[in-house]
This record gives sequence, C-alpha cells and structure tokens, in this order.
Amino acid sequence: MVASSMLPVAAALLLASAEATVCDTASQQKVPCFDLKSGSKIPKIAMGSWSGSYKDCESEDYTCVNQHARFAAENWLHMGGTHLDTANDYNTQTSLGAVLNSGNIKREEVFVTTKCPGPIGFAATVQCATDNLQMLGQFGTKGVQYIDLLLIHFPFLVKPACQFSRAAPECQPPNRPYEPASTEQLQETWKAMEFLKKSGVVKAIGVSDYNITNLEDTLKVATEPIDLHQVEWNPATHDEAMLEFCQKNNIQLQAWSPSGGSK
Repeated sequence: MVASSMLPVAAALLLASAEATVCDTASQQKVPCFDLKSGSKIPKIAMGSWSGSYKDCESEDYTCVNQHARFAAENWLHMGGTHLDTANDYNTQTSLGAVLNSGNIKREEVFVTTKCPGPIGFAATVQCATDNLQMLGQFGTKGVQYIDLLLIHFPFLVKPACQFSRAAPECQPPNRPYEPASTEQLQETWKAMEFLKKSGVVKAIGVSDYNITNLEDTLKVATEPIDLHQVEWNPATHDEAMLEFCQKNNIQLQAWSPSGGSK
C-alpha cells in the first residue's frame, strides 16, 4: 500500500514525551510515523492482538490467547516494532501490560492503542479507560501514565447476553450479538473521549468501523479532532467514499487486516 499521510496505514492484525522516542525521525531503525490532526504522531505499522489471530487456540481459550499475545508482542518489540494494538474485545491487555512493565523497554518507547466496546455512554467510557490503564499496568510509582490512542471500537452495542460468550442462542444466526446505538449514545461517548484526552490520560482519540453517517453525527458535537478511523482495508475490501470523507475532514484512515487476514 502506498505510504501517504491520507491513505490507510497498516494496523497489521498479522502518541507528549513518548513521541520523541517512538517517532524519532533521526533514527533509521524506527518505524516511520504519521502526524495526526491533534498534533500527536502514530507509527505507521502496529502489531494487533486480536484473539482470532491465534488459530491454534480453541474458541474462548483466553489462556492460550494471552500466551500468544505476550510472545508476539515481545518478539515484535525485539524486532524494532513500536506500536501495539489491543481492545476490550480481544481480552489481551494484561499480556501487553506485562510486556510494557517487564523492565526490558521504556514506556515512552512503545505506542499503545486500545479500544472501548462501542458507544457505551459517558460514564462507562471513562470507566473503560480506567480499566484499560489498570490492565496495561499504567498505575505505578509515578501515578497514572497514559494510553497513546483510545478508539471507540464499533458503532453498536454488544447485547448483555453476549458479553461473555457469543455461543448463547440469542447471539447466534439469524440473531446478532449486537444492537444499533443511537445518535445520542454515539455523541455522549465521544464527549467522554474528549474528557479523557483533556484529562491527560489519553493522548489521541478516534473511532473504528464507523460509517459516514456515524462520523457525521460525531463531528456535530466534536470539539476535539477525530484523530483516526480504523477500518478494514485491503485489496478485497475497501471503501473509496470513506477515504474521500476522511481526507476532507483530516481524519487519518488506518487499516486493520491490510492483507485480508480476517477472511
């Protein structure tokens, strides 16, 4: 994929003092970075930790998933990677937190993206960030550290019955484990994201898998930039209208599964 500040970047499901190390343009050994609208910088390539990436783990075997996530993260950083991607929906934050706090690498040398599970409202989003900071080991001797990039993972809500297991009958086809979120829920959740950024515990904020209407509804109340929109983008699946919209609104588009690995 062509490297352009307005083209999708790879979050390979294979942001501020931290930027000086993670995005050190003087070092040829560092992964290059993009500038986000808010002024933060983000490495162009990340290692994702989606549980579905580990094909030898049985469904819902989170011990196996977390062993793989930690091993992959340690090796990714050893090879020179600087960006780790996780989410509540992956259940891998504690493993990445163990890597961040192993003593083998400084916090400012790693860019961390994590995600909250949908437009869950103001208070729940603040709690989600708190939980992620804890799971990532960001409460320490210096107080609370930070999340480099926090995303709203998707524009819908997981049904309560499907929160802990998607095997429940009401979560199986023709049913769906999700239900649509209202415009108000989208907007109140975005207000929480802005609050977290202004509080300093989150450096940059964005969304994932939104459609253009979702983005437009969010922009109506946004006082801070939507720094980034993470979507599936690969040779088989891409949305040129979304790219055009993000270019027009200075939203960095980022690709998950850039080689089509989710198929």
